[in-house]
Amino acid sequence: MRKYELLLEIGNVGGVERMHELANIDFRSALDIWEYKLTKDPNAFGTNDVFGMLSGISESKVKAAVAGNSPLSKLIYGSSPQSCTGANLTFLASLIVGGKTPEAEEILRCVKNNPTGDFSDRMKAVVDTTFAMSMDKTGTKKAALNKKQTALLSDFISKMKTGPIKNLLTQRIKEII
Repeated sequence: MRKYELLLEIGNVGGVERMHELANIDFRSALDIWEYKLTKDPNAFGTNDVFGMLSGISESKVKAAVAGNSPLSKLIYGSSPQSCTGANLTFLASLIVGGKTPEAEEILRCVKNNPTGDFSDRMKAVVDTTFAMSMDKTGTKKAALNKKQTALLSDFISKMKTGPIKNLLTQRIKEII
């Protein structure tokens, strides 16, 4: 009964606390209601708050849901003003560093087409976070990415408008090749 009460409450008011409680009862329903709320209003409640909260409960289930669910990826990365910030930025960078380039490419396509922000700023955040994560993983002061990872980043950097951020990111990629 509590599950259905929570569904009604989230539908009417929202709230990360209620989403947390629902995710502990029925994770799939929490994902479904999150997707529904994002469809109705990308600002319904903090995308990153929910993303981080759900990741805290089950990172593997969130990875499977987001990387394997094009509609949810499009909502988080392709229409949300919070695309490539906080928990969803960390998630994307972890896909790249973890060698999940097909999944990361699908998400980056969504980021590229997101009308709510600057693609160059978002790509800078992705590259910075990916490099930092790579350095943490290897314990070095230089990012270590393979050819697929650098090709993926280079491809999306090339889709940026010409400017100082594009030049900076192109140079950073060249330095690690």
